[in-house]
Amino acid sequence: MVDYVIVWDLETVPDADAFARVYGLLNPSPSKIHEIIGMEFPKLPLHRIVCIGAAHRAFIEHCGNSGLKINRKKSPGISILSNTKEEFRTITEIKFLGYGIESDGLFMHPDIEQKLKTKLSRLINLYLVFYIEKYGPNKARAGPGFDWDLIGLISEIRNVLYGGLTELHLSEFIKHDIRLPRMRGLMGFYALLEKHNALVRLDGWLVSTIKQALFKRYKIMKIKGVHAPSRDSLIHGHWYFSHIHNSVSFQPDARMPSFVRAWSAARKYYFAFGLEEVEPPKYVAYY
Repeated sequence: MVDYVIVWDLETVPDADAFARVYGLLNPSPSKIHEIIGMEFPKLPLHRIVCIGAAHRAFIEHCGNSGLKINRKKSPGISILSNTKEEFRTITEIKFLGYGIESDGLFMHPDIEQKLKTKLSRLINLYLVFYIEKYGPNKARAGPGFDWDLIGLISEIRNVLYGGLTELHLSEFIKHDIRLPRMRGLMGFYALLEKHNALVRLDGWLVSTIKQALFKRYKIMKIKGVHAPSRDSLIHGHWYFSHIHNSVSFQPDARMPSFVRAWSAARKYYFAFGLEEVEPPKYVAYY
């Protein structure tokens, strides 16, 4: 037979009865006590020892009497947030509004990372593969040094990542302190992130996924001289021949948007101006 010993922690709480005896008052109200002594009770003799177990039992009884139901699955109890094992129940992270919270900072929770991948995968497929698989390729949409559907995809992803800002906006702010005109969408989410590991992974994933989709796209389209560009060419936009296809009124940015670049700008904005003018990322946690 195994013996178990339950040890309850002991705490002290203000003792209103002791206060009344010391000050010669008859059933003083809490407001009267605070009026006389303020919010801080001297430890002795105006505190009494209580058992945490008794407080726990009283709470359970209250819930039973009032009809309240404790959601034990959602609220497992008190835990210590720590990266090392403690003597008390220990957790390494918690999730709150899309953020992962560790003892040493905020990061993008893996659930949000996966939801972003799902959203972007849908966009990539829609722009590059879906319609040519369903209706057949339109060879006027792509050729040597251009792909209008890829340009459209890059622009759409930039809007998602930057909240309507351009590469020039971010570059001018990061390098030359020219203030961003606004901060909204995912930019507001990035601002509080202290760790960018997930953003580095997302940048790499984005380039690889688009490159794979382009292999499939150009295999279906069978356009002479058109092949999936290299990673470097995708990242820097060299695949697009701007000197041939740009005009005075049409100058698309073929560079790949970057989670890390957006995070750099958002963090700088946060430290310089705070969050007062940042629109909250209402949709991030619900992708």
